[in-house]
Amino acid sequence: LIGGEEDILTLSFNSALKEIGKNAFADCSAIKYLDLTNATNVGSLAFANCFEIEKVTLNSNGVYGDSIFSGCVALEEDKVLNAEGMDIKKLFGKTDTEE
Repeated sequence: LIGGEEDILTLSFNSALKEIGKNAFADCSAIKYLDLTNATNVGSLAFANCFEIEKVTLNSNGVYGDSIFSGCVALEEDKVLNAEGMDIKKLFGKTDTEE
């Protein structure tokens, strides 16, 4: 990443990007805000353990793998925007019995 990953604060993608692979940004501690409105397919664990992420905007028509936000301790479910109709617990890697 240009300038080192510690320089990233907001990560957004232009309309040319459609897919983010499995584990693509896992363990990146420099992302605070994430805009996925242009991504149509995000692989499992793509942003796992990105513990600084506080807010995410999803593509409401996107396809999301399991646990893409697993371990994102600063991210609360109500800060995941455009998630209406999605299984939000699946995005965080939680089961129905976990809070």
